[in-house]
Amino acid sequence: MGKDASAIRREIEQTRARLGDTIEALGYKADLRARVKDAVNQRIETVRGTIVEAAGGIRQTLEGALATRPAA
Repeated sequence: MGKDASAIRREIEQTRARLGDTIEALGYKADLRARVKDAVNQRIETVRGTIVEAAGGIRQTLEGALATRPAA
């Protein structure tokens, strides 16, 4: 027995949504400039995070050293 019209419509809408996602993904892959920009921005954020973590560690070390330093 065949599918009813509402089931077919739902399948068509789901297929359209998947197709739209696929087209969007292909468009992004074809846009080399945007991909490079995104990759650079991601690297910048990674480096910033690393610097912030390192600065925090250095700050803690210095504060610890100053706190345990004997009074002159």
